[in-house]
Amino acid sequence: MFLSKISISFYTISTIIILGIFANDTVLGYYTSANKIIEAMKGLYQPISQAIYPLVSRKINNDILDGIKFIRKAALFICSISFIASLVVFFNSGLIINILLGDQYFHSIDILKIMAFVPFLIVVSNILGVQLMLNLGYKKQFSIITLLAALLGGVLSLILIPIYKAEGTAYVILTVEIFVTLVMGTFIYLKREKYYDAN
Repeated sequence: MFLSKISISFYTISTIIILGIFANDTVLGYYTSANKIIEAMKGLYQPISQAIYPLVSRKINNDILDGIKFIRKAALFICSISFIASLVVFFNSGLIINILLGDQYFHSIDILKIMAFVPFLIVVSNILGVQLMLNLGYKKQFSIITLLAALLGGVLSLILIPIYKAEGTAYVILTVEIFVTLVMGTFIYLKREKYYDAN
């Protein structure tokens, strides 16, 4: 878990640093303003994740299939709400920016739109990674995936941010979260028969 936290912190902080190198303070402000809205959305899920983790852990320790069934039901509900929230942000980015930041931040609209589905992807990857992979004992694999994500983020940052500035930064974050979600989803999918065959 320590390695994964370091990896996540590295890629999120490095994108801001690289943007600060290649863009002026105004452009950096447009990005950080849009990102604050995304961070607020992500923050809403954090207490939910912390609350259900020990419950999932107990259920999986008692009965793996029962734990998996529980997290599937919880995931359907949580992911549906998160997806709808991301849709609302995507289609109302302009209105949200104008209300929260003012029309002088109109350059933040496209940035917010690019990142609108990042909270949804983080919810999905949290369920796959934290709730399932960690509770099923795949801590090493979880850390490797987050490390690869950090490396991908670093490479993409050096390619996209110098050219596309704030929008490039947003695309880096979106791409990395898609990568994490797909890899974790694939890993869980490939491991599914192990648990169903055992029961």
